[in-house]
Amino acid sequence: MTLLILQDVRSVELPNPMTIHTWFIIGAVGAFLAWCISYVLQLQKERLSGKPQRESLLRQKDELLNRLAQLESQKEAGTIAPQRYEKEYKKARNRLSDVLVRLGHRQNSTET
Repeated sequence: MTLLILQDVRSVELPNPMTIHTWFIIGAVGAFLAWCISYVLQLQKERLSGKPQRESLLRQKDELLNRLAQLESQKEAGTIAPQRYEKEYKKARNRLSDVLVRLGHRQNSTET
């Protein structure tokens, strides 16, 4: 009797219960790597686009400093009216202040 039972025994193949889990892990890791690559590309793009803006702001700062120095020399030479000097000086000083603020924000955002 035991001999008949042993002959009728067949191997049953069960599906691997970890298959779904394995593919989920592979998909999650792949999605994370894709996100990392896109994030790095975005940072590089921002860094490259930020350099021309910074150079432009530095150029504006130099031009405004030169303008302020020019106004001072015109005032000392007496070639500019006092009211016009005050108006031009305040205008240039305010623009310089705005440029410096934008340069400061740009500097702080690139440090973090």
